[in-house]
Amino acid sequence: MSTAWPARFLPAHMQKRLLVRLFVAFCFLAAALPAFASTTTTDPPDPPDPPPIPVVTSGGWSRDFNGPLDDNFLALGFKFRGGFYESDGQLQVAPTFQRSTEGGVLALWDDTLPADDGAHTALAADFSMAFDKVHISGTINPLGLPVIPDGSPITGENSLGFIARGDLTTMSTYYAAVDFRDGTLRMGDVIEGQVYFADHLASRDEMLSDDFDDYKSRSYFLEFSVETYAGQGSGSPSLPLEFADAETGDVLLASRLYDHEGGELLMSLYWVDKYEPIRAPGVAGVFVQSFEQPWQDADLHPALFGSFDDVTAVVPEPSAWLLAVLGVGGLFTSYVRNRRTT
Repeated sequence: MSTAWPARFLPAHMQKRLLVRLFVAFCFLAAALPAFASTTTTDPPDPPDPPPIPVVTSGGWSRDFNGPLDDNFLALGFKFRGGFYESDGQLQVAPTFQRSTEGGVLALWDDTLPADDGAHTALAADFSMAFDKVHISGTINPLGLPVIPDGSPITGENSLGFIARGDLTTMSTYYAAVDFRDGTLRMGDVIEGQVYFADHLASRDEMLSDDFDDYKSRSYFLEFSVETYAGQGSGSPSLPLEFADAETGDVLLASRLYDHEGGELLMSLYWVDKYEPIRAPGVAGVFVQSFEQPWQDADLHPALFGSFDDVTAVVPEPSAWLLAVLGVGGLFTSYVRNRRTT
């Protein structure tokens, strides 16, 4: 008759001691298994955040668009639905959006209307560098805007301009643009996808439509400057009257519109942004938006179309920045600091 292990090899008193120890070890292992499983079967870790875009302190970029866009200069179009982004905060890219540099001009457009899921907003920027202080300049609307047929329910028009300190991850940026509904120069910011512009002191009677019957088919030269004020004695020049109430840490914004480069100054805007938090450094570039108020009614928005040429974004020297802000002649509009949402 065979004897089972461990009785076959051990004395009786050691068998009992071994069995007790095996039983205790089994109980401990059974209790530890759930915790062990929970620590070894976790979901895969989230991918690391992309490296930050380096902030340039001198130089910048320039594009004449005489050839295809390079890998650093990206053009993106976003849909109207959901206020440009889904409930989880993700921007909705429009698959029908198109871009071209044919003829040495950057064109951004979508033949599909925003109401039919076409692009409502587009931007193009060099995503290899970010700016804190920046001066952007270039020609807007060299191809003119498509004519909206008579009898169309569309009452809006496209706005064309520049962005500064742009951040796609937070959907935030400063902007300066011409609203081609009436040819008004606007300036303000976008915070988490919500567009704001400042109420100004004077009545809004400075419009291109007052000066040009064909203002939608004409090109213009736009300048946009953004800088955080470092205070007197910091190497910055004395501020002009338009920024007299600026304090250290405020952001100074200025935009100027000419009939062409080196030509007549048509309009200029100045704004001191005192709101927190101050916009972090970001990309600089161009943008176009199909626009109407109320903006929520997509049926009123035209197909997206905007064109640009010879655009430059650089970190200006203090003296050069001041000259860009001051300008000579033209119409002046000063913004107060309370924002109004569109």
